[in-house]
Amino acid sequence: MVKSYNFSKQGYFYYDLEKKTIGRFPTKSNLFPHGSDNSLYFGMISNEEICNIFCKLFDVKKVEDFSGKNYDMKCGYDDINVICNVNAQGQIQIKLAKDGTMFRLTSNYAFDEMKEFDFTKMIIVIDFIKKEVRFKNPLDFEL
Repeated sequence: MVKSYNFSKQGYFYYDLEKKTIGRFPTKSNLFPHGSDNSLYFGMISNEEICNIFCKLFDVKKVEDFSGKNYDMKCGYDDINVICNVNAQGQIQIKLAKDGTMFRLTSNYAFDEMKEFDFTKMIIVIDFIKKEVRFKNPLDFEL
């Protein structure tokens, strides 16, 4: 069952503990063609509710144990590396690495679909069971 959590004034993240998926809307800085921020931020470790969600999602006892987990995934035809991290400021983040710049992934998705999208209005979903990153229209509210 998809649930949402309002983690900041910037917005929500969405998750399904059963399906081991998490997603959120990218920021404009995630979508820059050069120098993009390839990390998705999900809040601070000082927030107990967020920590509980991540502990359940990743089957860990404390949220710091989520940091350093590394997954090889697909996004369409692209191979990417998904890295889980708690940074020095205590932010919980998931980074798309390797050749996984978000700008390139969104561009490839739009090309494959032969359609233009406003990706600030699309949810980037990370599926830890299927090992894939995908883009979802929030109107199709299933991760």
